[in-house]
Amino acid sequence: MPGTQTATIVMPGLAQQLAALRRQRDEIAAEVERLGLLTLFGRS
Repeated sequence: MPGTQTATIVMPGLAQQLAALRRQRDEIAAEVERLGLLTLFGRS
């Protein structure tokens, strides 16, 4: 099937990027919560 080999090369890299973005999001959310900034954005 055309493109299959390309997908096996590209997909792991995309998965790693997605995982890194999720970790960054979690870290930022924890920092926002720690600083008590959620109230600034209308969340409690």
